[in-house]
Amino acid sequence: MENYLVHRSLTWGFQIKHPADWDKLAISPTVFGFFSPAEGPNDIFRDNVNVSVDETIVTLREFMDFEISKLPSVAPSLQIGRRSGLTVANLPAEQVEMSGQMGPYLRQGQPEMMPIRILTVWVMKGRRVYTLTYTAEARAYEKFIPQFRAMLESFELG
Repeated sequence: MENYLVHRSLTWGFQIKHPADWDKLAISPTVFGFFSPAEGPNDIFRDNVNVSVDETIVTLREFMDFEISKLPSVAPSLQIGRRSGLTVANLPAEQVEMSGQMGPYLRQGQPEMMPIRILTVWVMKGRRVYTLTYTAEARAYEKFIPQFRAMLESFELG
Protein backbone atom coordinates (compact mmCIF):
# COMPACT_ATOMS: atom_id res chain seq x y z
CA MET A 1 0.00 0.00 0.00
CA GLU A 2 2.06 2.86 -1.31
CA ASN A 3 1.32 6.37 -0.12
CA TYR A 4 -0.66 5.20 2.90
CA LEU A 5 -0.09 6.31 6.49
CA VAL A 6 -0.93 4.32 9.62
CA HIS A 7 -3.40 5.64 12.20
CA ARG A 8 -3.23 3.80 15.54
CA SER A 9 -5.67 4.14 18.39
CA LEU A 10 -4.14 2.57 21.47
CA THR A 11 -7.21 3.61 23.46
CA TRP A 12 -9.64 1.75 21.18
CA GLY A 13 -7.33 -1.05 20.07
CA PHE A 14 -7.24 -0.64 16.32
CA GLN A 15 -5.05 0.54 13.50
CA ILE A 16 -5.88 1.43 9.94
CA LYS A 17 -3.94 2.67 6.94
CA HIS A 18 -5.30 5.71 5.09
CA PRO A 19 -4.24 7.50 1.90
CA ALA A 20 -1.41 9.94 2.70
CA ASP A 21 -3.18 12.80 0.90
CA TRP A 22 -6.39 12.39 2.94
CA ASP A 23 -6.93 14.59 6.00
CA LYS A 24 -7.37 12.85 9.36
CA LEU A 25 -9.65 14.34 12.00
CA ALA A 26 -10.76 13.14 15.45
CA ILE A 27 -14.48 13.95 15.22
CA SER A 28 -15.15 12.82 18.80
CA PRO A 29 -13.31 10.61 21.30
CA THR A 30 -14.75 7.53 19.55
CA VAL A 31 -15.06 8.69 15.90
CA PHE A 32 -12.14 9.20 13.53
CA GLY A 33 -12.59 10.69 10.06
CA PHE A 34 -10.43 10.47 6.96
CA PHE A 35 -11.33 12.97 4.21
CA SER A 36 -10.40 12.85 0.53
CA PRO A 37 -8.71 15.90 -1.00
CA ALA A 38 -11.03 18.58 -2.34
CA GLU A 39 -11.49 18.10 -6.07
CA GLY A 40 -11.56 21.82 -6.75
CA PRO A 41 -13.16 25.04 -5.51
CA ASN A 42 -16.68 23.81 -6.27
CA ASP A 43 -16.28 20.55 -4.35
CA ILE A 44 -18.74 21.11 -1.50
CA PHE A 45 -18.51 17.58 -0.05
CA ARG A 46 -15.33 15.68 0.68
CA ASP A 47 -15.81 11.96 0.33
CA ASN A 48 -14.76 10.26 3.54
CA VAL A 49 -14.26 7.20 5.68
CA ASN A 50 -15.20 7.25 9.36
CA VAL A 51 -14.22 4.71 11.99
CA SER A 52 -16.35 4.69 15.13
CA VAL A 53 -16.12 2.51 18.22
CA ASP A 54 -19.01 1.50 20.48
CA GLU A 55 -19.22 -0.69 23.54
CA THR A 56 -22.25 -3.00 23.60
CA ILE A 57 -23.77 -6.03 25.28
CA VAL A 58 -25.71 -7.22 22.22
CA THR A 59 -24.57 -9.34 19.26
CA LEU A 60 -23.12 -7.81 16.11
CA ARG A 61 -26.34 -8.54 14.18
CA GLU A 62 -28.50 -6.94 16.90
CA PHE A 63 -26.25 -3.87 16.98
CA MET A 64 -26.33 -3.52 13.19
CA ASP A 65 -30.11 -3.99 13.02
CA PHE A 66 -30.61 -1.33 15.71
CA GLU A 67 -28.34 1.14 13.89
CA ILE A 68 -30.20 0.54 10.61
CA SER A 69 -33.57 0.94 12.35
CA LYS A 70 -32.59 4.48 13.48
CA LEU A 71 -31.75 5.69 9.97
CA PRO A 72 -35.25 6.72 8.78
CA SER A 73 -35.55 9.22 11.63
CA VAL A 74 -32.18 10.88 10.95
CA ALA A 75 -31.98 10.43 7.15
CA PRO A 76 -35.49 9.99 5.72
CA SER A 77 -34.34 9.76 2.09
CA LEU A 78 -31.85 6.97 2.77
CA GLN A 79 -32.61 3.70 1.01
CA ILE A 80 -31.15 0.52 2.46
CA GLY A 81 -29.63 -1.67 -0.22
CA ARG A 82 -27.77 -4.93 -0.28
CA ARG A 83 -26.58 -6.54 2.95
CA SER A 84 -23.80 -9.11 2.94
CA GLY A 85 -21.15 -10.74 5.06
CA LEU A 86 -17.39 -10.39 4.74
CA THR A 87 -14.25 -10.78 6.82
CA VAL A 88 -12.47 -7.80 8.40
CA ALA A 89 -9.43 -8.14 10.67
CA ASN A 90 -9.87 -11.93 10.43
CA LEU A 91 -13.31 -11.64 12.04
CA PRO A 92 -16.81 -12.05 10.60
CA ALA A 93 -18.27 -8.71 9.60
CA GLU A 94 -21.44 -7.35 8.00
CA GLN A 95 -21.86 -4.65 5.40
CA VAL A 96 -24.79 -2.71 4.02
CA GLU A 97 -25.01 -0.40 1.02
CA MET A 98 -27.21 2.69 1.16
CA SER A 99 -28.10 5.61 -1.08
CA GLY A 100 -30.04 8.80 -0.64
CA GLN A 101 -29.76 12.57 -0.54
CA MET A 102 -28.01 15.03 1.76
CA GLY A 103 -28.58 18.72 2.03
CA PRO A 104 -29.67 21.10 0.94
CA TYR A 105 -26.30 22.61 0.05
CA LEU A 106 -25.64 25.84 -1.76
CA ARG A 107 -24.11 25.26 -5.17
CA GLN A 108 -23.52 28.46 -7.12
CA GLY A 109 -25.91 30.23 -4.78
CA GLN A 110 -28.77 27.77 -5.28
CA PRO A 111 -29.99 25.20 -2.72
CA GLU A 112 -29.49 21.69 -4.00
CA MET A 113 -29.86 18.17 -2.63
CA MET A 114 -26.81 15.99 -3.16
CA PRO A 115 -27.14 12.31 -4.14
CA ILE A 116 -24.90 10.18 -1.91
CA ARG A 117 -23.91 6.55 -1.54
CA ILE A 118 -22.78 4.93 1.68
CA LEU A 119 -21.13 1.62 2.45
CA THR A 120 -21.03 0.69 6.14
CA VAL A 121 -19.15 -2.24 7.62
CA TRP A 122 -19.51 -3.51 11.18
CA VAL A 123 -17.02 -5.81 12.91
CA MET A 124 -17.03 -6.88 16.55
CA LYS A 125 -14.29 -7.97 18.92
CA GLY A 126 -15.27 -8.72 22.47
CA ARG A 127 -17.85 -6.11 23.47
CA ARG A 128 -16.60 -3.48 21.00
CA VAL A 129 -18.21 -2.82 17.66
CA TYR A 130 -16.11 -1.03 15.07
CA THR A 131 -18.09 0.72 12.35
CA LEU A 132 -16.30 1.73 9.16
CA THR A 133 -18.39 3.97 6.93
CA TYR A 134 -17.53 5.21 3.46
CA THR A 135 -19.68 8.17 2.35
CA ALA A 136 -19.37 9.71 -1.09
CA GLU A 137 -21.24 11.84 -3.56
CA ALA A 138 -22.96 9.33 -5.82
CA ARG A 139 -20.99 10.59 -8.83
CA ALA A 140 -17.66 9.99 -7.02
CA TYR A 141 -18.47 6.72 -5.25
CA GLU A 142 -16.57 4.45 -7.65
CA LYS A 143 -13.56 6.79 -7.65
CA PHE A 144 -12.75 6.23 -3.97
CA ILE A 145 -14.11 2.71 -3.35
CA PRO A 146 -10.63 1.20 -4.00
CA GLN A 147 -9.21 3.37 -1.21
CA PHE A 148 -11.99 2.26 1.15
CA ARG A 149 -11.36 -1.40 0.28
CA ALA A 150 -7.63 -0.91 0.93
CA MET A 151 -8.44 0.71 4.28
CA LEU A 152 -10.72 -2.23 5.19
CA GLU A 153 -7.98 -4.71 4.27
CA SER A 154 -5.48 -2.83 6.45
CA PHE A 155 -7.80 -2.64 9.48
CA GLU A 156 -6.33 -4.47 12.47
CA LEU A 157 -7.62 -5.04 15.98
CA GLY A 158 -5.27 -5.38 18.95
